Amino acid sequence: VTITDLSNLSVVATHLKQGINYYFRVTAANALGSGPATIPQPPFAMPMPQAPSSPSEINLSVKDGSTLTVEISAPDLDGGETVSTYRIDYNTHEFIHEKQRVSLSCSPSSEIQTVTTLAADINEIQYIVIDSNYQGG
Repeated sequence: VTITDLSNLSVVATHLKQGINYYFRVTAANALGSGPATIPQPPFAMPMPQAPSSPSEINLSVKDGSTLTVEISAPDLDGGETVSTYRIDYNTHEFIHEKQRVSLSCSPSSEIQTVTTLAADINEIQYIVIDSNYQGG
């Protein structure tokens, strides 16, 4: 691939196979020739399917005295798969944006344990599955 539009120094490599490493190198050239190649770090990337990015735009409008309309624009990135569904949650209270990290320590056993907690403030049940065969990663 050769970039001739120097106002946009990026290329999207498409139609790659998932699960295969692709290696890249880049050289710059002028009227006197090409300079040495630069190899990115890490030197390769492997395309794998991912969850899509968030919808690019969401608009709310009042339809009548008891109805709201939600209009959604597709995510910018589909993650390598066609987006098949959208989930719309609504509540009478503002949603809390949070990420939780839970660390547990337990003796190895050959069972899978389920710990259930009730987060009463937001009416949500959280499940934690502990797999004692997990090797880390």
